[in-house]
Amino acid sequence: VRGARYDARMHSYNNKLDGWPRPRFTPSLLGDLLLFAARHPVAGIVDRLPASPVAPADERQVRHVQDAGLAPLLHSAVNEGFVHVPDGCRDALRGADLAAQVRHSARAEAAAEVIDICAAQGATATLLKGISISEQHYPAPHLRPMGDIDILVPARVAAAVEAALLGRGLRQASTMPPREGAHHGTPLHDPRRRA
Repeated sequence: VRGARYDARMHSYNNKLDGWPRPRFTPSLLGDLLLFAARHPVAGIVDRLPASPVAPADERQVRHVQDAGLAPLLHSAVNEGFVHVPDGCRDALRGADLAAQVRHSARAEAAAEVIDICAAQGATATLLKGISISEQHYPAPHLRPMGDIDILVPARVAAAVEAALLGRGLRQASTMPPREGAHHGTPLHDPRRRA
């Protein structure tokens, strides 16, 4: 019954969208990019997915993919001949790919620094979300979009780790103290690495 209610609500919601401008983000290009990433040997499901290139993308589709933070993945798919884009888009995709490589390198260095500080305190840090899966499940680590790094630090060393990072030049990204009962500290920013 619950599933039927959900389906009915979604059908009603989708019907309300009729006549309204729908997002122009083309599901086929996004789907094709996700298929491209999933068919990579790292994902382990190569034999179950199509290996043939898809229909060419237009400039508008490429802009939407760039806005979604997936330009490096599109660049990789273009280089392997899986997706075709207008020639005028190739330089922008290459630039986005290079920038993503630099950003990922800075974040990986910042994560390594936190791991080293934790080790010096006799504790183990746990990498979470994007930084933890970027090297395990993506064809190249910089293809995993991320805006920051999330690291779980044992509570017993959290203050010492934060003090060590502040001593190395990191800055608190907010002047607001953590919310009472929050499960995370104030985000830190490394101005040297821009991470």
